[in-house]
Amino acid sequence: MPTDGLRREAWDRLHELLRLTDNGLGRMTPGQLEELGRLYQVTAADLAYLRTHQPDSVWVERLNSLLVRAYGQIYGERTASPARAWRFVSRTVPELLRAQCPFIALATGIYLAGFVAGFLAVFTGHAAALSPFLPSGLLAAGRHLHHTGGLHLPLVESPAMSSFIMTHNIEVSLGAFATGIALGLPTAYFMAFNGLLLGALAAASESHGASLLFWALILPHGVFELPATWIAGGAGFLLAAALIAPGDLSRREALALRGRQALGLLVAVLLLLVVAGLIEGFVTPSPLPPSVKLAVAVVGAALLGAYLFWPRRPLDEEVLP
Repeated sequence: MPTDGLRREAWDRLHELLRLTDNGLGRMTPGQLEELGRLYQVTAADLAYLRTHQPDSVWVERLNSLLVRAYGQIYGERTASPARAWRFVSRTVPELLRAQCPFIALATGIYLAGFVAGFLAVFTGHAAALSPFLPSGLLAAGRHLHHTGGLHLPLVESPAMSSFIMTHNIEVSLGAFATGIALGLPTAYFMAFNGLLLGALAAASESHGASLLFWALILPHGVFELPATWIAGGAGFLLAAALIAPGDLSRREALALRGRQALGLLVAVLLLLVVAGLIEGFVTPSPLPPSVKLAVAVVGAALLGAYLFWPRRPLDEEVLP
């Protein structure tokens, strides 16, 4: 193996990234952190090769020192602090979400395709074709919604309902993430199936003149819950990509790297589901008029958009504690 060319450039780049860690990993973007992990694994493979085939090379000692330093930064113990936690939630999580947009977009596209299929099947009178996939009585929900004027839950029951909903949604999202290890096929099915359910419900509500009530029931928490579902699906596809297209890394190395990124996405999922559960427990079943509930949805969507896409100052311009 030559000690120049692309491999030498990788070692130099690793050395350059390590200089950025002198003041802590908090100054690095998610993309730089991903690159740091990848270059660490590449350099470790190079060192193993040199020790076997060129044990007398001067690069053996140099790469060993470089890897020791990188190992300390990547795996060294970190002191937990509120400032570090806030920086992770406020900066690292949205940057990681933006960096993994292709996988999240794939999950979203499959979900929306299922939604359109479910809506059209019910709306055009072909609901029987969906009977193998839909729970019995599901399509009667639109008629029930029209007759009852919406769901009203006594306020005293709201905390218990909120806790149940959060727990259920977390379990479902973890399932979508974990099944990514099976090449993403169960994750794709999960996205399509849940989109199909929502589309069928939307069409059933529309056919009974209860569309406004339906969306007032769904959207206040849905503007957080649906993105959480799509992100969980994106995390599953991220794991699948490590197995299908590991690139220059071994599948084991790629899975370890992508797995850490997917866990970062799950942090966003959990945060969104907590917010969605609170809204679904307290706002969704309340007797508030549909216009107010839809206004809550608009405000929630605006806040989520600001969290994900509001411009931040570059890290090197910030004063970090």
